[in-house]
Order: sequence, then C-alpha cells, then structure tokens
Amino acid sequence: MRIAISGAHGVGKTTLAKSLAAKLNLPLVEEVARSVAAENGFKTTTDIQNAVPSARALYQHSVFFRQVMKEDYYHRGYVSDRSVFDCVAYCILYDLHHDFISFLRAEAIKHSSDYDFIVYCPIPSNGIADDGFRLTDQESQKMINDSIQTLLKFAKCPVLRLGENRERWEEEVLEYIRGRKG
Repeated sequence: MRIAISGAHGVGKTTLAKSLAAKLNLPLVEEVARSVAAENGFKTTTDIQNAVPSARALYQHSVFFRQVMKEDYYHRGYVSDRSVFDCVAYCILYDLHHDFISFLRAEAIKHSSDYDFIVYCPIPSNGIADDGFRLTDQESQKMINDSIQTLLKFAKCPVLRLGENRERWEEEVLEYIRGRKG
C-alpha cells in the first residue's frame, strides 16, 4: 500500500505518517524539504522565501524529485510524510514562474497515480507550532492549504479528506483501508 499524507505545514502530517507507518508495518518516507534546505544553505522557510527566484526554483525542483525518488525506492509500499502536490503548493507560495509551476503540477498529477490514496489533513484550530524551520503565520498556512485542496482535485488516485478531530485521524485512515479491502 502506497499512502501519501498531504496538507499545510503544522497540521500534524508527520505525527500521522509515523503512526500509520508503524501501525501498518510500512516504511516511512520522511519529508525531504529540511535536508534539501540545509544542503542549499537555507536555515528556515523565510530564508527560502527571501532567496532569488532561481534559488527558490532549484530548491523546489530538488525537493520534488528527491521526494519522488524516495517514494519510488519503496515502490511496494510506504507511508509518505508529504505528497508531491505539497511541493507544488510551495512553488505557488514562493511565487515561482508559472511555467515551472505548470511543469511540476503535470509531473505531480502523473506521479499521483502511483499512490493507492492520498490522505488530506485539514488545518486544526490550535495554530502552528514553531519548530524553527516552518512558517508560523496562519496566512501562509491557509494559502498552502487552499493550493493543496485545489491541486488534489487533479489527483489520479482517491483522496481521503480527514475530519477536524486530529485525535481520530489514524482511526479514520484505518477505517478507510478496511473499507477498501472489504
């Protein structure tokens, strides 16, 4: 089973992905944005936002294709702590060139057929935890969230949209899997 977890920063994707990977005995494909940022000399997402457009584009290109490579490595099954659509949403946030965004969106749509399903995590009402890397303003979180929701309409796989109660997210996914098998 190949599951991707999608949603804005700070919503709980990593917590859910780790929990599901353990519960389903699947490899966890960890998000790559932070390691690629470090390799490119970015300490925070604000550094990325303030970089010249070519540096932002190179960064997002690297994040996207490293994500795809990691998922392809575990082609038999995984839980991915991001979907390829998340990367495209950040290209929109970082105001990258339309042609570049169109290219990555097309690649994301193609790659989405490799997922058995994508889990969409909505924004919780409790705000964003500052982890020293991610953006903490709710405006950018909402922009990413809105972009992801729009992009997920083009997914070539089912999308499970979770409810507002984070305490039930794992159970919602497990119920969905049981329903697919039965």
